Amino acid sequence: MAIGVSVALDDFGIGYSSLGYLHRFPIGKIKVDRSFMMDILTSKHSIAVLRSIGALADGQKIRTIAEGIETPERAAMLRLSGCDDGQGYLFARPIAGDAVIAMMAAPRVAAPPMIEATG
Repeated sequence: MAIGVSVALDDFGIGYSSLGYLHRFPIGKIKVDRSFMMDILTSKHSIAVLRSIGALADGQKIRTIAEGIETPERAAMLRLSGCDDGQGYLFARPIAGDAVIAMMAAPRVAAPPMIEATG
């Protein structure tokens, strides 16, 4: 972090994103895979997984970001579950790099109050 760079562990909870990486690398953020978000409003299992990841990350002083935030209801549930940040269509659709520059130069519009918007 001395030079302002941190590492994010993407798709946490599936595939090759194992718990072992949390000890081997200086992880600054865990990105929770969107597959856990698809039924977050109806599945106690998905909520339990999200809360567990949040507790693990909190204990390690690692921020969490959840992918797949498409509705205000999902954002609210993530906030209640302790997730730090959200990423998804609720905040912005994917856009080209030069469009990001124009968007950043435009007057700011407040993100929904449920969760911090990150790109």
